[in-house]
Amino acid sequence: MRALIMLLTIMIGISYASTEGEKLFKERGCIACHHPEIDTVAPAVKKIASVYKHNKEALKKFLKGKGEPKVDPARFSLMKPQLNDTKHLSDEELEKLVEFILKSQ
Repeated sequence: MRALIMLLTIMIGISYASTEGEKLFKERGCIACHHPEIDTVAPAVKKIASVYKHNKEALKKFLKGKGEPKVDPARFSLMKPQLNDTKHLSDEELEKLVEFILKSQ
C-alpha cells in the first residue's frame, strides 16, 4: 500500500510538471510560432524534442541565451527576441518548460 501511495504521488508530480510546462509554453507565447507537430514559422515542438532528447541541459542553455541553436539555425533570428523572455525564467519554470518540450516527441 505504501509503495502504491508513493507511485501515485510521483505520477501526480510528473503530471503537474507537464501541465505547468504546457501553461508556460502558452503563456510565454511559444505556441504562436511553435506548432506541436509541424514546422510553421518556427520548428515544431516535436522536432525540437527529437534534437534535444538526449541533451536536456543544452536546451536549457539555449533557452537561457547561452547556447547555439541546433534545430534550425537559419531561423534563429526569429527566436532571438523571445530569448529575452526565456532567459529570465526561474530555474523551476525553465525545468517545467523543458520537460514539457521534451515529452512532446
